[in-house]
Amino acid sequence: MTGCRQAGKTSACRGIVRLAATRGWRVAGVLSPAIFRNGVKVGVETIDLHSGQSRPLASRRLSRHGGLLGYEFDDVALAWANDVVASSYPCDLLIIDELGPLELEQGKGLVAAVEVLRGGCYRWAIVVVRPELVPVFKERLGRPCRVVDVGELFGSAAEAQSGGPTSPLEVCIFEKLFAPAS
Repeated sequence: MTGCRQAGKTSACRGIVRLAATRGWRVAGVLSPAIFRNGVKVGVETIDLHSGQSRPLASRRLSRHGGLLGYEFDDVALAWANDVVASSYPCDLLIIDELGPLELEQGKGLVAAVEVLRGGCYRWAIVVVRPELVPVFKERLGRPCRVVDVGELFGSAAEAQSGGPTSPLEVCIFEKLFAPAS
C-alpha cells in the first residue's frame, strides 16, 4: 500500500486489522502510528499487532530554529520491532507499516521484513511503502506484488480517519483488497 505523507496509510491498515480480527484472522506484524502532542506530530510508535505491545520508535529532531531535521530512531525499539516482524508468521494477515528509506536505502530498521515476505508463511500481506520507494521495494522483494494507492481506497485523509470499530468505509476497503480474483 502506498500513498503520500498523511494520506491515511496507517489509518487504512488499522481499519483492515480491526476487520480481519472480526473475521477470526490471525493478524501479525507491526503498525507505526504517529504520536501527536497538542496537534503536532512529535514521533512514531510501533505496535506489535499480535500482542498489542507498543514502543516509542522515533522522535522528531528539531534544529535550534525549530526546523525539522528528521527523526531520531530508538535502536532498542527498532530491534524489538524487527524481532516482531521476524517472528510474525505463520499468520493470515501480515502488516508491515512501514518500509521506508531506513530499510530500503540504508539497510537498517525492519531488515527482516523482505525475507519474511519472501517466505510466504501468510495468507495476505500489506506492506506500507512511500511512492518513491515502490520500485526499490519491488526489486528487493523479487516477486510479483499488487501495488494499491491508498487514494484508490478512499478519497481523502479525512475519510481514512473513519470512526467506529468497523465502519462501512473499512468494510468497503477490506472487500476491495481481499475479494477473490474474478
